[in-house]
Amino acid sequence: MAGVFPSEATVYISAVDTVASAVASSDAIKGEVTNWSLSGGSQEIEVVHAIGGDIGKEMPRDQYEVSFDLVVQNTATSTLDRWDVFSYGTGLSSATEGDAKSMFLDFATGSFKKVLAMNNCRSVTWDRDLDAEDMYKGTMTFKFSAIDEAGLANFKTESVATGSDYTLDWS
Repeated sequence: MAGVFPSEATVYISAVDTVASAVASSDAIKGEVTNWSLSGGSQEIEVVHAIGGDIGKEMPRDQYEVSFDLVVQNTATSTLDRWDVFSYGTGLSSATEGDAKSMFLDFATGSFKKVLAMNNCRSVTWDRDLDAEDMYKGTMTFKFSAIDEAGLANFKTESVATGSDYTLDWS
């Protein structure tokens, strides 16, 4: 059995509502992400005790959280400012906000490829650190709801044969 390794994965961050088959190579984040995690999305069922039986009350699904541990690269102004723009928008200040994004974690593993697709992701934290014996690095966290205002899914995943296009979209 073969596992899935980081060298087989690419992270893409693009404009909101971008579909997996339309992601541009310029949206790839290469040589910066050291750890990626996705959590949340759980759904609890609360039990209300009633005379003659219990009532199961489905609670809304929790928000998802995508987190990146990363090393900031200084290969170009756009790369150096990339994470600040995600958090603060083009204003690059605490008075402005970044736009919602679509994110993809794309795995190419032999005869198959898989994508984890997330939509309407907003930056909620950007914690940075610079140690005298290390690089400028940080952790950026995005959150998104299970569904958007129209009731459409904000998280989808798909596996297809290598050479095929992904078919998932946000409709």
